[in-house]
Amino acid sequence: MGGAPNTFLVERYVPGITSDQFASAERRIRLAVRDLAGTGEMIRLLSSTLIPAEETVLSVFEASGEEAVIEANLRGGVHVDRVQPVELTGEEVSDRATGRRTRCP
Repeated sequence: MGGAPNTFLVERYVPGITSDQFASAERRIRLAVRDLAGTGEMIRLLSSTLIPAEETVLSVFEASGEEAVIEANLRGGVHVDRVQPVELTGEEVSDRATGRRTRCP
């Protein structure tokens, strides 16, 4: 638990995934992240992207470590094909009124 946050990219190959399945998995992962954060674990799900033509989901997490990211996915009932530490460019700006996040160069 704790520690300085790092950024991780999670890759999942999900044959035949639909938009509804993607949204459902996203909700479950967000609940799992909230539960883990409630125990003192430093973790946030920054974004997820469905690439339908590739049957692939990419999710970006900020967390104290890879183990927390894997745990959040497992608790959310989704598998993880690969987790990689990554570096993001730009600065994230959050609009509190809409909840939208925008990355600025």
